[in-house]
Amino acid sequence: MKRRFGPILAIFALAGCSVGATLDSLNPFSGSESESPAQAVPVAPLYERIDRVETVEIGKAYRGIIVQTRGLSRREGYFAARLRLLNDGKPGEDGMIELEFLARPPSAATPPPGPDAVATFPLTAAQYLRAEQLDGAKGLRVVARDNALTQAF
Repeated sequence: MKRRFGPILAIFALAGCSVGATLDSLNPFSGSESESPAQAVPVAPLYERIDRVETVEIGKAYRGIIVQTRGLSRREGYFAARLRLLNDGKPGEDGMIELEFLARPPSAATPPPGPDAVATFPLTAAQYLRAEQLDGAKGLRVVARDNALTQAF
């Protein structure tokens, strides 16, 4: 039994050793210092605001509320919709807690909408808010690219 573990332990011990910079040139994913910023590939935003908010519903939950929203996009393929608190979740001067309606954009292969495109692709998102977050708030405002909807408590 001990004879089997000796070679295995040696393999694991050597696997943790660093070979050095000699193999870095072979790795296509390692960044090289000679790479100029003009050669860098632009990164698409992780999330963007959807085009339009259609409904905002508030439901009671244990020690808080659940905000459920429905929105529309002009472009097909948005996914992973979510609500993000603005202003660190604190009510603004008007007493409203603001949430931003976001979704992951479709791939670049999806054609962009035309200038007369109407928002027709539905998305839904929900967010739980604790009772402590609601102190001093009069209601909610969900913000999209083209509009915003307000719902009082």
